Amino acid sequence: MATDQSLQQFYATLDKLEKVDVVKLVRKSLGDESLDARLSPQLAEINKLRDFVRQYAQAVHDDFVNQARATFENVATLMTQQAEQPSAQYIGQRETFLQQIETHLRDSRRRWLPWRHSSHGRR
Repeated sequence: MATDQSLQQFYATLDKLEKVDVVKLVRKSLGDESLDARLSPQLAEINKLRDFVRQYAQAVHDDFVNQARATFENVATLMTQQAEQPSAQYIGQRETFLQQIETHLRDSRRRWLPWRHSSHGRR
């Protein structure tokens, strides 16, 4: 079971992720250069994972909570940094940003099993 300290840090990270300015991140005003179409599926998956792990964090070991926290911390940092970029850098770093987000999602999918077991035990 996760400790209170791990859970507090985890929930703080999830709150940080929820506070990312998605409008600024996707920049629809850039038209074809926007991240809107390409990032939308990833944002949906991130939100789904975030909601799921928030629900079951108390039922898994600290190690899994800390791994998830690190992943969401990295994702939140990447998203915030990309959102803050001036347009030229935003466009120039778009592909790298998308690849980094996908890498974090892929890693999360590999670590999904303990969370799934916890969800089945609590239903």
